[in-house]
Amino acid sequence: MSAGPSITTRPAGYRWTILAVAAILAFVAEFVRVGSDCEWLVALGDHIRSTGHIPDGVPYAVAPSSHWHNTLVAAELILSAVQGLGVRALGVLQLVAVGACLLILDRDARRRGAGDAGVALALGLTSVGALTFFVIVRVSLFSLVAFAVLVAILRAQHERPTRAIWWVPVLVCAWTNLHGAVLAGVAVTGVYLAFSRLRSRPAETVAVGLATLAALFVTPAGVDTAAYYWNALHNRAAARGLGMWARLSPERPLDMILMICAAALLVLIVRAARRRTIALPVWEWLVLAALVLACVQSARNGMLLLLFATGPAAIALTRAAAPRGARNRRGAMVATAIAAVVAAGVLAVRPGTVGAATSSTVDEIARATAGHTVLVPSPLAEALAVRGVRLWLANPLDAFSPADQDGYLDFVENGRVDAALLGHDIDAVVVADGSDQARAIETVGGFREVTRAGSWVVYLRH
Repeated sequence: MSAGPSITTRPAGYRWTILAVAAILAFVAEFVRVGSDCEWLVALGDHIRSTGHIPDGVPYAVAPSSHWHNTLVAAELILSAVQGLGVRALGVLQLVAVGACLLILDRDARRRGAGDAGVALALGLTSVGALTFFVIVRVSLFSLVAFAVLVAILRAQHERPTRAIWWVPVLVCAWTNLHGAVLAGVAVTGVYLAFSRLRSRPAETVAVGLATLAALFVTPAGVDTAAYYWNALHNRAAARGLGMWARLSPERPLDMILMICAAALLVLIVRAARRRTIALPVWEWLVLAALVLACVQSARNGMLLLLFATGPAAIALTRAAAPRGARNRRGAMVATAIAAVVAAGVLAVRPGTVGAATSSTVDEIARATAGHTVLVPSPLAEALAVRGVRLWLANPLDAFSPADQDGYLDFVENGRVDAALLGHDIDAVVVADGSDQARAIETVGGFREVTRAGSWVVYLRH
């Protein structure tokens, strides 16, 4: 078994790490926004809390969805309860998740010998790269903590195998009720078990692997959890490469930032390995390679790549700058400042990436469409679902038939509003003023404008 990254002395001190974490959390607190991949869980959680039972399908959508298996009930209840505490509560929850994730990454890196400034620099790079995952409240906030905990456990077990490995199935059992990224966690666990532990402790390794797989199915859906994950991975947005399922593209500023930061972390690790200042075990190289491929396939995997690379990069930075401690400390401060400025600039010039409408606008639209079946694009659709508005279709897309998903995506992405789409008992349409959807609804006819709320136009059927 190869030894993990290590150094002979462990630099003490937390000054620069505290500075970096404080700057990151201050930035998150300033710019945090609630995303659509959160509000649909809030709506489902509200329904479960008010009725006392898990619904068949999606209760706020008219399109058929009774075949859908709901596995994320724990996340829905948590997000619903937190939202009920106040308008800023979800932002506070995001802040707690980001802070916990950073602290776990710090502990993992320091345990293997990373120094104060090295950790600060690595956390700065990771936070800038994971900008959208840090400042936009999505259900992936649960995976920020869960994945960081999993990686810390596996790395500690690689260095000194103990019975603590049995915490992994326990973690997966909780994680599978919170977010679908648990599949990546199970895959990483499989790589560790096969390439680090199997030869030395075969019986225990096989037992842990089977228990981890079994833990995936400890959800309200039971054995149908497999169908849920299959449909989630094969929804039409994923097939088209839309939204968070899109491939990384240098044409999108946030994708470019993620790619630059991920590349910087990887270059640090590879250079340190070539210079033999760290010795990364085989299983970690395999996980890094797999996460790079997954990140290229879908931008949503970039968060996992950044989190996994943080620890080794922090060690590489520590060893590279060990003779130049003062310069390294100054570098930590400069890197953190640059990170905050760049991230703030991106959000400032692209405010549309963090929301669709203000709360007052959503309330006004909800009042205008009360009692109607509404066709409306995401993320406004999910915000209306929380207000109790009856929608034709919204997230989670995989709950609906492929044909209905295609019809909705054509509306959202291509601005198509044809007669076939409007034949689904839709008697209200909400579109952005001047958009392709607005022009299409005027062309189709049969609807009249009844009100405007902010930049949105509400149409009702004649």
